[in-house]
Amino acid sequence: MLFSQSKLPLTLLPIILVFFHTFCLSQNVIEYRPDFPGKLPFKLETGSIGAGEKKEVQLFYYFFESESNPEEDPLMLWLTGGPGCSGIYGVINEIGPFTIDFLNSNGSLPSLMLKEHAWTKIR
Repeated sequence: MLFSQSKLPLTLLPIILVFFHTFCLSQNVIEYRPDFPGKLPFKLETGSIGAGEKKEVQLFYYFFESESNPEEDPLMLWLTGGPGCSGIYGVINEIGPFTIDFLNSNGSLPSLMLKEHAWTKIR
């Protein structure tokens, strides 16, 4: 049996399964963006995590995997945003791998381009 020699009580199995099921439903791996030409050259995941006793607050996140060595590079948590200030500002103008390509917009909606010195490239 799967748990016959495990120290994990069998009664915890349903709780663990519900947690992983809920977490997996709340995440999305993004390979293409409509405002970026082609496939993204790194792993981008978005989702939400419930907070509070009844998970009444949903915290949205972007996860950008390291472009250097994701297995060994440290994981960094960057918190930004709040009332009147979207968290996307930090992704585009501060630490994220994208910036806005205003030069090639020709009066239309600008697209995204990769930053040369993004934090996803730092080891």
